[in-house]
Amino acid sequence: MELKVNFTNLDPSPAVESVIAEKAVKLKKYFEGKFHVQWNCTVEKGTHHSNVTLHGAHFDINAHASDDNLYKTIDHVLEKLEKQLLKKKETVTNKHHEKVINRA
Repeated sequence: MELKVNFTNLDPSPAVESVIAEKAVKLKKYFEGKFHVQWNCTVEKGTHHSNVTLHGAHFDINAHASDDNLYKTIDHVLEKLEKQLLKKKETVTNKHHEKVINRA
């Protein structure tokens, strides 16, 4: 896993970066190969935004969350990513099973 964290209108903090890295490790359970995570943290008009782009072998997934607290946005965006990844995993599994059933 390759993780890149960017901050816009916000001072980079080792604490925030470590929380993001800790949360991003949870995404490994959905992958067998390599993937790249681009995490952008911004502040606009007092509202914190987290935007995550995940690049896998054959897909790209995006998630965005906004809140008053940066740590809440990190949790919300991680929940959204996990839902999308679970859905992607189910569709791939279903397509694989359809091919096996059609051969029988």
